[in-house]
Amino acid sequence: MPPLPNKLCAEGCGTIIEGDQRYCAEHQQENRSTDQRRAHDKFRNANDPFRSLYFTARWVALRLCIKIRDKLCRICGHKAIEAIDHIIPARIYVVERNGGDIETFWHENNLQGLCKGCHDHKTATVDRALLAKQ
Repeated sequence: MPPLPNKLCAEGCGTIIEGDQRYCAEHQQENRSTDQRRAHDKFRNANDPFRSLYFTARWVALRLCIKIRDKLCRICGHKAIEAIDHIIPARIYVVERNGGDIETFWHENNLQGLCKGCHDHKTATVDRALLAKQ
């Protein structure tokens, strides 16, 4: 079988990679760290009622609907979506804006499709700042 052609890192850094890898060595390490942090956070937040909603069949179906609706990132507009994001963080939207009505967690008008880079940036800046004000 012939070798796979070289390609660019999926993170968009411009690094050329070989074989069946999707990411350069630097981004592979970052992704491993993120995966480990998420696994730890999932365990730590096991009793968090909002966290558990992301593991329901309803969320999986809604996520698919948003992926079909938003084919490109709603922020940058030129990358395929990889994450479904609550425009207003779910905790704020459900508790403060809608009086704790958990049904509002699934409101499509508060959901958007984002590429990984835009989602990570929004979560680290905008969402974190909004949640810190609570």
